[in-house]
Amino acid sequence: MIYRRATLKQDYTRLPNSLLRGSETKSASTQRDDSLSPESLGVLVYLLSHIDEWQITNNQLCTVFGVGNVKMTRITDELESAGYIRREIVRNESGHVVRWDWLVTDVRGRFPLDHRNPDQVNPDQVNPDQGNQTQRTNIIKNKHQKEQTCWRSILLNTSPEGVSKSAWKKWWEYKLDERKGRKPAKKMVTVITQDFLILKRHGFDLLGVVDFAISREWKSIGKPDWDALKSFQGHDRKHDLLGAVK
Repeated sequence: MIYRRATLKQDYTRLPNSLLRGSETKSASTQRDDSLSPESLGVLVYLLSHIDEWQITNNQLCTVFGVGNVKMTRITDELESAGYIRREIVRNESGHVVRWDWLVTDVRGRFPLDHRNPDQVNPDQVNPDQGNQTQRTNIIKNKHQKEQTCWRSILLNTSPEGVSKSAWKKWWEYKLDERKGRKPAKKMVTVITQDFLILKRHGFDLLGVVDFAISREWKSIGKPDWDALKSFQGHDRKHDLLGAVK
């Protein structure tokens, strides 16, 4: 049984059933056309519940849903790939980034041609009988958020020379999620860099070591003399099925 309040005079949001159910034509037992995960649908509905020009930061979304930056970024990337979010850079006359605008729609892939000019809208939105089904949410990243995005991107994409980029990025995503997105100290970056270089010099399969360390929730990637990592050294790597104890 589905219960609805008899009277909804204010403080509620109208959303298309096609958005909530994932399809206009399929039955309720088939997979969604947009393949959205439950958590992504929840964040989308939350965004659409706010007024136009609503301002928010990624950190605020993390606080509301109690998740780390890595997970929230994955969710918003999924929404963008599915066609529910479009992110645009707004620059001033000098070309400097002023903010990021997020356009959020309840109709997949339907955005205004120019959200800053109300006269330029999608053709099927001009007719008032069809209704304006696009909400705009301007999410303005403050100075701290822009700085965080900058250092995070640099850290994840700048692996030490000769070190697997995928292994480096995967380990740091794990560490930053563990730290709730807080910026690591220079000493921490230096120590982890040295660990990677040492393991690389000793011929370890770095991606294998990273997967292994994450699966066991290690605080550090490991040392060459750890027995648990021997199967990842040289060409004698073996599949670890039961797990080893450091």
